[in-house]
Amino acid sequence: MSFKYFIPNAITSGGLFLGLLSVFSATNGDLSGAAWLILLCVIIDKCDGIAARALSADSKFGIEMDSFSDFVTFGIAPGVLYLSLFNELYEPLSFPFFASHFAVVVFVLCSSYRLARFNSVSSEKTDYFTGFPTTFCGGVTSSFFLTMEKQGWDGAIPYLPAALILLAFLMVSNFRVPKVKPYKNRLYNIFQAVLFAAVFIATVLRIYPEFLFSAGILYTLSGVFVNVRWRVGAG
Repeated sequence: MSFKYFIPNAITSGGLFLGLLSVFSATNGDLSGAAWLILLCVIIDKCDGIAARALSADSKFGIEMDSFSDFVTFGIAPGVLYLSLFNELYEPLSFPFFASHFAVVVFVLCSSYRLARFNSVSSEKTDYFTGFPTTFCGGVTSSFFLTMEKQGWDGAIPYLPAALILLAFLMVSNFRVPKVKPYKNRLYNIFQAVLFAAVFIATVLRIYPEFLFSAGILYTLSGVFVNVRWRVGAG
């Protein structure tokens, strides 16, 4: 394998390694550490794509490796994070226990379906994703957990299973979500670059999870806008 292919695949492998560390951290009770590792994986997932495009190193192996890494870091790792949280909160065999575990299973299964569907149509060159990316869903679940923990939003806990199922639905839905990529609008590209830099700094320094969660909500709203505009245009 050429060295140019090694670089993006090495970055992907680094993300997979951190995803596994997140799983280990969550099972050992360090839920905050697990959440921050998932957010760091979001940055790495963006970087391996940038490296592959810059080096013209796209390959079938790289696509499969990236998909496997995404399933671990943005499917299984967030699932284990919330599973560990629910195990701390609810008595075994109680209704909240079963409901929360069911929500986690649905989230993980839908993330695998989302990745499989993406691979089957990845050759299509579009400016949008069909369905919310697993990267986004893993990031927003982790940033919300950290925000909830920091702000003491205990009142949100009973709604977490429903939120996980909603994200699972969005992953497998036909919603069109704009890709984070360069466009013809220079000001928009500058905005993207500044936002990415801010997200990178906040994630590496483990600060301002509220900002990271807000960035995720902004991305969600942009997806809703694109979807509404598409449906209006189709009508």
